[in-house]
Amino acid sequence: MATFTSMQDARLKKEETLDNQSSKESLTHLLVSNGFADLLPKDKTQLSAVEYDRLAKALETAKKKKLGKFAVEVVNDAASKKKTKNTNHNNNNNNNYNNVNKTESHVRILKWIRKPEEKKDLFEKWHNKEVTAIVDQVWSGSTLHVELVPNEKEWTHWLVPIRVVGCVTPQVRKLKGGSENDHYTNGYDHDDNSNDNDNDNDNDNYNHYDDNDDGDDDDNYNHYDDNDDGNDGNQRYRYNKSHSPKWSYEAKEYTEGRLLSQRVKVKLVASDLQHNLYGIVQHPKGQIALSLLRSGLAYFEPWTAALLSEHEQKQMKKALHDAQSKRVCLWRDITSSAIAAIPQQQQQQDFVVGV
Repeated sequence: MATFTSMQDARLKKEETLDNQSSKESLTHLLVSNGFADLLPKDKTQLSAVEYDRLAKALETAKKKKLGKFAVEVVNDAASKKKTKNTNHNNNNNNNYNNVNKTESHVRILKWIRKPEEKKDLFEKWHNKEVTAIVDQVWSGSTLHVELVPNEKEWTHWLVPIRVVGCVTPQVRKLKGGSENDHYTNGYDHDDNSNDNDNDNDNDNYNHYDDNDDGDDDDNYNHYDDNDDGNDGNQRYRYNKSHSPKWSYEAKEYTEGRLLSQRVKVKLVASDLQHNLYGIVQHPKGQIALSLLRSGLAYFEPWTAALLSEHEQKQMKKALHDAQSKRVCLWRDITSSAIAAIPQQQQQQDFVVGV
């Protein structure tokens, strides 16, 4: 406990404490000041004039100091001088070029996979190969947008949507448009207050899960087109909870809480006629599909589960049965007779599986 000899000492100590608390930098400022990010145009932000000016000055300082991604300019300048000086020495020129590549390797190259032909080529290249990936976005509980990192030494990454094999969750609906207050990220507006009205969801519901599609929520989610990713152009999207199937938000948030920004292993195993990609997503703690089924937040999808081993299929069916028995989430209001009436096989889509 601090002891002060006068009220003046106490006041000075309080001011010092407040100064220390207010000195914490925002993540945005740290990224910009270190040269890891650019600033959006002023009219596309909600920043005050003072804060925007502060960030603009930090960006200019980062450029002058050649920090982060702006260091590449220094490398290029140095390389051009060396090449000019050694014009008569081809071997030296080659060495200089190699040094430039090594120095530039801290800047990754992102390739957005959107078009059907791009997805087809990617599938043929990485089919049945386990690739390291980072979960960039969660579009629904069973649809992920991942950044494939096939080789840590090569800084070319692929951004592509993946549908999880073995299960399917109700899809969160997206509506075009959005207000300035919407959180805008990569062409999507995410509703950060999606849990405001979910008073009926207790923590126990996230411990077990489901299997077969009863068709009550959304007849179209099995034909969700990943080609419409909302990232082309400046079209804005926002998630609409009131028009989304029940438990779709809970499933999305369940997956976000476990996989968003996490490193996973992705194995592409199938592609349908629309070239949507299906893969096994493996986290160090297990498969997300099995976890979703056990928690009652996904339906079992037999035609994609058939791509898994018999042991994995048995695990998923057991997880489904446990969730149905405990009446969690999707199965909360479904009677035993209704569960028994659910067809054991859903309609199978046409898809391509490499050997």
